[in-house]
Amino acid sequence: MTYPRSRTISKTEDGHYHIISKTVRGAFLLTSDKDDDYRKMWIIEKMIFLSNIFYIGTESYAIMDNHMHIVVETQYRIADKADPEDIAFRWLYLHPKRKIKEGESPAPTKKEIKEFISNKKQVAIYREKLRDPSCYMQELNQTIARRANKEDNTSGRFWQGRFKCINLAEAGALLKCIMYVELNPVRAAIVKSPELSKFTRCYKRVKAELAREKLKKKPKNKELQEEAKLDSWLSPIFNTRKKTGVLNMTFKEYLELLDWTGREIREDKRGAIPDHLEPILERLKLKSDNWIDSFKSFRRDFHTVAASEGTMRKMAKKVKTSWFHGVGAANQHFV
Repeated sequence: MTYPRSRTISKTEDGHYHIISKTVRGAFLLTSDKDDDYRKMWIIEKMIFLSNIFYIGTESYAIMDNHMHIVVETQYRIADKADPEDIAFRWLYLHPKRKIKEGESPAPTKKEIKEFISNKKQVAIYREKLRDPSCYMQELNQTIARRANKEDNTSGRFWQGRFKCINLAEAGALLKCIMYVELNPVRAAIVKSPELSKFTRCYKRVKAELAREKLKKKPKNKELQEEAKLDSWLSPIFNTRKKTGVLNMTFKEYLELLDWTGREIREDKRGAIPDHLEPILERLKLKSDNWIDSFKSFRRDFHTVAASEGTMRKMAKKVKTSWFHGVGAANQHFV
């Protein structure tokens, strides 16, 4: 069953969302005999570009051969405060009025921006578009579909008609989803550990962290300087010295939990959470006694909203529906 986006995506509040987009018929259209990497790189490059255009941050992603997972955060408060010139610049940079070479986007001129902001209704319309995950995915998917169809000298659908979107309404759901996304290549037996999967956020983040550590000894190394910026376009979700992250944990803690979970799943075990990692789950109100089993069923259990039973019932009432799929399973995941 499909649901209207209004039941999933809030139009008034910042939120976190798990987006899943699949190729038609599940065909391996994101890989090729010539090079397994380049179409997946198209997606990452486009996501980096869109991160500078939309008021939408990328928190995690995993790109597989026939589908992709993206976890995004909507930034409604930032969009609300943005001045009309910023709205105009972003939209005109995304859809320039002047003819350009393929793959290039010229910065809009002062005249183009002035003309754009003279229409207040137009500014309001595009402010909404620039913070809408549906518009974000339309820009991303259309670009990849056109490039791939052109390369294959074909036409027609590349992606399945409608992407799936799940509202991650609590920090615990966000943690579980991000880990689920980044362990996709491990579950598929493509890699043995998540940091080895080139087309996940974890890979970029680990590489950047290692580069930053090495820069302490070699501060002038240009190659390390570039590698240290690999995760600069991604939304910060972990604790830093100056800021408490959305997940209220350090990247090191996250990586330990991710690595342990990945090994348990790969070896088909149901071991107890290590004592030093259990407090992380307690802080996020996640159950630890059945962590592996509930982790494996996370995607099946939640279709529209992922949260504790109480939160799901409140959200269902807010959008005037009787329930959300997963209310019964929520108690298996959340305290």
